[in-house]
Amino acid sequence: ANGTMTLPAAYRYHARPTLNALAPNNGHAVGQTVVTVTGTGFLVDSPGTNAVLVGGVAATGIQVLSNTSILCNFPAGTPGTTVDVSLTNANGSATLPASFRYHTLPTLTSLSPTDGGATAQLRITLLGTGFLNDQAGTPTITFGGLTASSVSVVNDQTVRCNAPAGPAGQTVDVGLTNA
Repeated sequence: ANGTMTLPAAYRYHARPTLNALAPNNGHAVGQTVVTVTGTGFLVDSPGTNAVLVGGVAATGIQVLSNTSILCNFPAGTPGTTVDVSLTNANGSATLPASFRYHTLPTLTSLSPTDGGATAQLRITLLGTGFLNDQAGTPTITFGGLTASSVSVVNDQTVRCNAPAGPAGQTVDVGLTNA
């Protein structure tokens, strides 16, 4: 009844953060993966501290590069799973559902031939999984701790190598390690 008064620009609504993409969007299950998170609202508009969760586990080493980019270390996770990534700061939270996939571990199921001369470096074919996909790289293959040579990845299920010369009369373990 007495009139109206307006206080100009007296209240400000903060923009909620957004998440757009991850680079890379997949990583190691047994170690940390350095990931760039892109979106908005990471630096401008008084967001405070940005917290990033990967499948519910906190990322570490968070560096805000700009209002649209964060660099951080994603934690190890369960091989073969795809998880949500979320970011929370003083202005709100955002989630990228099912956006980061953990690499599966390699497996060895068989090799052929299964024996050879102690001094002959036979060409061996190993079968399993995880030899090519997920940026696996060229594996290191060992026979009783001795490194094989001429390793070549044929596909995700097949790799070939030359078995090293080894101790006569012994059966040894065969190991495969990749990224």
